[in-house]
Amino acid sequence: MQREHLINKLIKENTQLNEELNLLKLNLKDKKTKQTRSIPIRFYLNDKIIRLVKRCIEKLKEKDPISGWFVYLLSITGCRGVE
Repeated sequence: MQREHLINKLIKENTQLNEELNLLKLNLKDKKTKQTRSIPIRFYLNDKIIRLVKRCIEKLKEKDPISGWFVYLLSITGCRGVE
């Protein structure tokens, strides 16, 4: 009798935990879809801005060679934020 009662109790607890797990998974999926919507629009540089950035890098290399070369390396590797 006690075993049956214990087994029934464990089965009920298992089903409750499965339901909670399913709810948590659904909430997690909702959060993922909301995050993908908030991706910012890509910003592409035009030729005028590229020339301006290159000029600024050359001036920076003249004033502070170490920082200038560092920014130059970032720019040729395509690192965002150089501009």
